[in-house]
Amino acid sequence: MSTDWRDAADRHFDDGIHLEGCARYANADHLFGVSTECALKAVMLGIGHPQAKKGDWPDGHKTHIDVLWSGFQSFASGLFEAKYAAYLSPTNPFGTWNVNQRYWGRHHFSKASVVPHMAAATDCNQLLKQLILDGVF
Repeated sequence: MSTDWRDAADRHFDDGIHLEGCARYANADHLFGVSTECALKAVMLGIGHPQAKKGDWPDGHKTHIDVLWSGFQSFASGLFEAKYAAYLSPTNPFGTWNVNQRYWGRHHFSKASVVPHMAAATDCNQLLKQLILDGVF
C-alpha cells in the first residue's frame, strides 16, 4: 500500500467536519490535526521538498502537525513557496495539539477548543486545492 497524503487529508477533514457537526469534539479535533498534517505533507511534496520526494522526512518534518506547522513555514520561505505559505497563519494553531490526545477523555474538548483547528484544517485543505488548480499535482 502506498501513502496518499491528498486523499488522507480529504478523508480526515470530511470526517472531522461531520463529527464536529455532531458535537463529537474529541475525535473531530484529532481528525482536524491529522488532516492538516496530511495536507501539509502533500503540499511539501508538491512544491519540491527534497526529503519529501525521497520519502525521508527530516526531523523537523517527520512529525505531527504540532511541530510540522512551523517546519512548513520555514521550508516555504523561498520566493516560489512563499505564495503558498501566505495561506497559513504564521502563528501555529496546533501548538497545544498532540497526537496522543486521541487517548484523552472527551471532557478535555469543547467547540471552542476545536474551532481554531477546524479553521486551520480548512485553510490547509484550501491550500492543497490551490496547488491542484495551479497544476502542481
